[in-house]
Amino acid sequence: MLQRWVAVVMLVSACGREAVPEVAAEGARDATAPPAATEVVEPRADAPDVGPPDVAEGAAPAIDAAVAGLDGAAGPEASAPEGAIAVERFEGPALDAMVWNPGSDRYRVGSGDVTADGVENHPLWLRRPLPCDVRIAFTAWAETAAGDIKFEVMGDGAAAGSAPPALASGPYRPSGYVFIMGGWGNTTSVIARGDERDGRLAVERSTRVVPGRRYQMTIEIEGEIEGGELRWFVDGIAFLRARDPNPLCAPGHALFGFSGWESRVHFDDLVVTPLPTATVRGCAGLEPEFVAGKRSVPFANAPRLPFATLPEGLGGRDAAGNRVALDTLRGRPLVLNLSAPWCGSCGEDAATLAALSTRLGGDVAFVVLTPEPLGTEATRSGALTVLVDAPEAGSRGSGGGSGVLGPAAARLGVTMVPETFLFDAAGHLRWHFPGPRDWGSADAEACVRSLGVAR
Repeated sequence: MLQRWVAVVMLVSACGREAVPEVAAEGARDATAPPAATEVVEPRADAPDVGPPDVAEGAAPAIDAAVAGLDGAAGPEASAPEGAIAVERFEGPALDAMVWNPGSDRYRVGSGDVTADGVENHPLWLRRPLPCDVRIAFTAWAETAAGDIKFEVMGDGAAAGSAPPALASGPYRPSGYVFIMGGWGNTTSVIARGDERDGRLAVERSTRVVPGRRYQMTIEIEGEIEGGELRWFVDGIAFLRARDPNPLCAPGHALFGFSGWESRVHFDDLVVTPLPTATVRGCAGLEPEFVAGKRSVPFANAPRLPFATLPEGLGGRDAAGNRVALDTLRGRPLVLNLSAPWCGSCGEDAATLAALSTRLGGDVAFVVLTPEPLGTEATRSGALTVLVDAPEAGSRGSGGGSGVLGPAAARLGVTMVPETFLFDAAGHLRWHFPGPRDWGSADAEACVRSLGVAR
């Protein structure tokens, strides 16, 4: 058969209270904005020279020990695992238009693979949208010493679908992550966001593509929960990796495409699978009400959450009476817990949050916002920053229990405590948890680490 498709239904339970929505970036960030920061991976200074592009076939290894030393870990298996959402062996005589959307008429199927021959960056798009957390595996090889194996992930599918698709449609501007092995005369490999020169996230210059050698490519992208990590394995060895704090995984950035420039390059054995992200399971286990831009089924007393980023100037007063704005803490993730001294379950929340803060060693800011000073052992420990959000004079009770919540709580839409919000280092709201949680659990630690905290 030309294609084998396996439908996968991934349901995440919220312990019976409410369903967790599919993770999406809509409303949480601008998916077309450039990343706030990049991690560029260069080859080690002692990496051996594996030869110029015209080296004889087999004279130089495609991936040397210096490149493998990026993290010392073997890559994932290339075989098609259970749960694959797309499998393509290119066994038929032509591309299936129901499955593929070519941006050039220079893609050809033959001998059990698809060939890109002078497609000038116009991708062959897989129509099946990708999940934000995804693993893509396939085989690729170049016919000549020019190398230049290229593909795009999380693109928008542009420059395709014309009738007939042709290069005459004009220059192509990449919209997703561009992966190039042996580009620019077989001298440079990159991961880039959009423009392959100006948008580089990671660069490697010691590897050469050997003509005719088949490379097993595996790409892993954690585009939603892990704060945009991209990992590229070649022949099971870590090749390049990059971080994008503002990852492309929103609607309009969800397609995969084989690509190329002038070289003749072959692709085969495509397998696409959702990436089982432990942090997704962890956060789902805590029953979130809000997940990175989308809401689940409304909870009876849940706030309307009229914001997607940390509101400017939101804060309270510290023990010395100084005004502290929470947006000054940007640069590291923030766990914001709303509490009150008259809240019976808030004390336990604070205790487990203090323990988690101690375990993470200052990599995350833990702040408790309360209308009145708290006298609990957890808040006195120093593991939590306590800010008083005093009610305005004459304000009438919007809080539960016997007290009144302050203006910061009102700006957040909070009407009951405890309530906890998780923001990433850029100030984007990632998770929201109405009611108490066991912050001392492994699920809770995994969830907080999903904001971008190193393991």
